[in-house]
Amino acid sequence: MAYAIGAIISMQFGSALAKTMMGDLGAWGVVTLRLITSSLLLYVFFRPQVRQWTRPQWIAVTVLGVALFGANAFFYVAIQQVPLAIAVAIEFMGPLVLATVLSRRKLDLVWVALSFTGMAVLTADSQANPEDFALAGVFFAVLTAISRAAYILATEKVGASIPGMGGMVMGNIVSTLLVLPFPFFITGNHLEKAITDPALLGLGFVMGLLASALPALGEVSALRMLPSNVYSVVLSLEPAFAAIVGIFMLAENTGLIRWAAIALLISASIGITLSHARAERAALAAGKRESIEPYLPGAVDNIGAGIAQMTGAIELPTPEQVAADKARRQDTAGKTHPRTGEEG
Repeated sequence: MAYAIGAIISMQFGSALAKTMMGDLGAWGVVTLRLITSSLLLYVFFRPQVRQWTRPQWIAVTVLGVALFGANAFFYVAIQQVPLAIAVAIEFMGPLVLATVLSRRKLDLVWVALSFTGMAVLTADSQANPEDFALAGVFFAVLTAISRAAYILATEKVGASIPGMGGMVMGNIVSTLLVLPFPFFITGNHLEKAITDPALLGLGFVMGLLASALPALGEVSALRMLPSNVYSVVLSLEPAFAAIVGIFMLAENTGLIRWAAIALLISASIGITLSHARAERAALAAGKRESIEPYLPGAVDNIGAGIAQMTGAIELPTPEQVAADKARRQDTAGKTHPRTGEEG
C-alpha cells in the first residue's frame, strides 16, 4: 500500500513542480523537457534492440508514441489553465469509459453517468469562476482522457507484439520527437532557457524523476504485493492527492463544489474497479478468466502497470492454468470426507 501511495504522491509533486516551471518554459517547453528526460532514462536503463523489428511492430510503437504525446502534452497544457486536481480527475474519465465499453455491463453505465455528472459540475464551476478555471483547460483535460484511453489500447498491442520494455522505450522516444518542435513554434514557450540555465535543467531532471521514473518503480513494487483491484482502488484516490498537493504547493483553491465533483469522479472509478473485480472472481469460479485488469481506471492511469506486465513483475493466469487449478481443487475436494475433512 505504501508503494502505491508513494507513487501517487511522487507523480503529483512532479506535476506541481512542472506547473511552477511553466512561467519560465511554458507548458510545451516543460512537457518537452519531461519527455526528453524520461526517454533518456528509459533508454539508458533498457537499451532496446530494434534492428529486427518488423513493420507492424514499428506501427504499434508509433501509435503508442502518438498516444503518449497526447496524454503528456495535453495534460500539461490543461494544468496550466485549470487546478491540478481538476485535470487529474477529468483524466480518469478516459480509462473509465473505455473499461465500460469493453465490459458491456449495464451496471457500469451507472459509474459512467456518475463520472459525467462530476464532469458537468466541473464545467458549470468553470463558467462561474473563469478567472482561475479556463474552459479551454477543461477541453485539454478531456483530450488527455481520450489519449489515456488510446494509450491503454496501444500499450496492450505493443506488449503483445514486442517482448520486454523495448516497445515502451521507443514509444517514449517517438512521443519526444513529436513534441520537440512545439516549444519553438508556439509563443510563450522557451525550451532554450533550460539549455542555458543549469538550475532549470536540474529542476527538469527532478521533475522527470518525480513524475515518471519514481512512480513507475513504486507502481511495479506495489503490483508485486497488492491485488490489482486493491491497487486500482488506491490509485483512484489520485485526484484527492492532487488537490492536496495543489493546495500546499500551488495555492490552488479547491472549494466544496470542486471537492464534490472530484468525489463523484473518484466514486465512479472505485465503483467500476470493484464491479470488475467481482466479475473477475465470477469468471475464475466458472473456470475462465476475463481479462479486465488492463482496463481498470487506476491501474493504467500511469506507466507503471504497463511496465509491470511487460517485465513480468505481475503475471496473470492463462485460461488453461485457471481450468487446471479448478480441476485440481475439485479432485482434492472429492478425496476429502465431506464432514470430517479426512481423506477417505
